[in-house]
Amino acid sequence: MLDKLQALVGSRGYVCSPNSLDLELSSGLFLSGSVAVLGLEGGYRCLDIGGLADALRTFAHPQTIQQSVFKTLKPPYVELYEDERKYVVMGIYDERVYMAEWSGIRLCCSWIVDIDVDRYRRSYEALADFLSREA
Repeated sequence: MLDKLQALVGSRGYVCSPNSLDLELSSGLFLSGSVAVLGLEGGYRCLDIGGLADALRTFAHPQTIQQSVFKTLKPPYVELYEDERKYVVMGIYDERVYMAEWSGIRLCCSWIVDIDVDRYRRSYEALADFLSREA
């Protein structure tokens, strides 16, 4: 998803000098308010991404409220991280948002996070909309 956003800012963005870089999304890709900022050799390119910026902020740094026993999470699912050893996914259980870390088929940890269910759903829809438009 971030690769698609980076390519979009690179192709459709305008040359800019951002006032601040609020949040680093990936290497060279930042948010500044509702603007995605791509750092390039010799400068920056910017693109206003509106509500997608809020969705990205929702999932960027979820704060854990408490550790939890395993719950069978329900969609919508958001995969936050994946590598060859583990993956971290978010989902809903009993009107709360949970984050779970898996290693293969083995659950490592599960937490309740500080994201409101309605905000989670809205943010998921914004991400899904972006991905469907840019597919």
